[in-house]
Amino acid sequence: MKVFEEVEFQVPTSDVQRKDFIRVLKIAGITAAVLIIITIISINIK
Repeated sequence: MKVFEEVEFQVPTSDVQRKDFIRVLKIAGITAAVLIIITIISINIK
């Protein structure tokens, strides 16, 4: 339960912070997806 409480504490409280947090997560997710796709393509070319 203590770990869950710490995670819960780190969640942004205000709407603006939450939107920024979600936007950063989306950007990170898109970046990761692009990197994975590039890696797969480069492996297939070799």
